[in-house]
Formats: sequence, structure tokens, C-alpha cells
Amino acid sequence: MKIFIKKAIFTILFFATCLCMFGQQNASVAFFGIYSPDADKNMLSMTEDLYFKQLSDMNLSIKDNRSDSFSENYDSKKEALFSECEETFAFFIIIKKNTSEKWECSINLRNIETKKTKSISKEYDSYYKILMDSKTNLKASIKSLFDETEENQTIVKKSVSTKSVTTESIAGTWTGEDAIAKIVIMRGGRGFVVFKNGATMNISVSITAFENNSNTINVKQNGSNNASFFTDLNRKLALESAVTAKPIEWNFLLQNDGTLKGEKSTLIEKNGTAENALIPVIWTKNN
Repeated sequence: MKIFIKKAIFTILFFATCLCMFGQQNASVAFFGIYSPDADKNMLSMTEDLYFKQLSDMNLSIKDNRSDSFSENYDSKKEALFSECEETFAFFIIIKKNTSEKWECSINLRNIETKKTKSISKEYDSYYKILMDSKTNLKASIKSLFDETEENQTIVKKSVSTKSVTTESIAGTWTGEDAIAKIVIMRGGRGFVVFKNGATMNISVSITAFENNSNTINVKQNGSNNASFFTDLNRKLALESAVTAKPIEWNFLLQNDGTLKGEKSTLIEKNGTAENALIPVIWTKNN
């Protein structure tokens, strides 16, 4: 049980860090807690406490809106439950057991003014795995909620740079992923990625210009696969999957603040198998 609690706290800490990346001080979020007709109340209470404790430390204005009314009446009276909310957004989670006896967890962000809700749902074999999901999967889900949506552009939208981009202008050392120590881009369109596990990947960098003066920056793995490149997989699965996996690839847009923002195409673990997925990524230039 102690191991489970430690893993749960670590996951929630990471969850809060992801949200903090996207928040600004003037953003206000009401935490409504968890609605679940199936989970044990004691387990839900512990889960809510973990979420709220970490959310309270974020760079956002957080209000605790948890109540028995929300957990008991969400299905039938959800509009009324949100009507008195004075914050910009309502954040809540729905956890249900589906017909296959698996748990479905839905993370929700609702814009109080527009009444629009954006959700990310995922299926788990057990309730405990909801809290022990890999940090990369959780990070991708949270970013998808808070990133590039009509209802929250005032929080996280960063304008795309329209200045000309060349491999020379982006040459240098970059960081931005948990499993990567550094990314080096050279002027000639080549470079390499150094992973924290010691692996090194050669990369090629190309830029595509569009009529609106925006530029897509493509970074692609060069050379054969190495199981150590697939840091979101367990070692056994990584060794098996590396044989046939597609090269890892990133596609970015240069932001006005100088960061590279985009998606990484790689393998993630889902239900014990490796699946192709797009993971939101931000790289920051060090020099």
C-alpha cells in the first residue's frame, strides 16, 4: 500500500507540474473533484485530496468547489452545478466502470462562459492504474486539454513566429523532454539527441515554408533504431518493438518566445502493447 501511495503522489505531482506550465496567474480554475458511480468513496476521497493538494500549489487561482452535490447529482443536474461557478474554468474528473469491467477515466476542462467542455478519456484495467499511469501519457492528456483550444486561448495560446526560419537560426543546444538530456542542432541541418539513459540518436533537420510565412520544422531520426530511444516502453517491449518501429519524428512551429512547439511521433505503451502516438512537446533553446 505504501508503494502505491508513493506512486500516486509522484503521478499527481507530475500532473500539477504539467498544468503549471500552461497556467498564468490570472487564470482561475474551480476544482469540482471526481464523479464516479462505481468507485469506493474512501478511494475517491483520497484521490481527490491528492489532486487538490497539488493543484493548490500551481501558478493559478484554484478554488475548492468539491461537494456532495456534485458527486451525487452530476448526471442529472450538471448545468445547475456549474451555473454558480465564478471561476473561468471548471476542472473535474469522471471515473466509471464500463461493460468490460475496465475503468474509464475522463479528465474534463469546462469553460464556464461558453459552457463548452473538452475531455480526454482513457481505459484502465484497474482503478489503481489510473493513478499509476506513465507520466508521459498523463502529460500528453493534460497538454491536449490545455493546449490550442478555442475556450482557453487566453491561458496558453502562444503566437507563432512569422519570421524566416533556417537551420542556422535554430542551431544550438535545446532541452525539453524528461528522458532527453539535450538536443544539438547544427547549421547544416544535422544534429543529435542525447538521452539521459546514455543513448545517442542522430537526427536530420528540415524546414518547410508556407505562404503565410510560417515554417514547419521537421526533426527526424537518422540511422537504425535503438530500444533505448523508446523511453515510454518497458525494456522488454522496447527491445521487441525497436525491430520494426518507424523512425521517431518531431514537427514543430517556432513560437515568438523562441521555443519550438509541436508533436513527437513515437511509441507509447498501452494495455501492454506498443502503439504509435503523437505526444505534445516543447523545446527550449539554451544557447
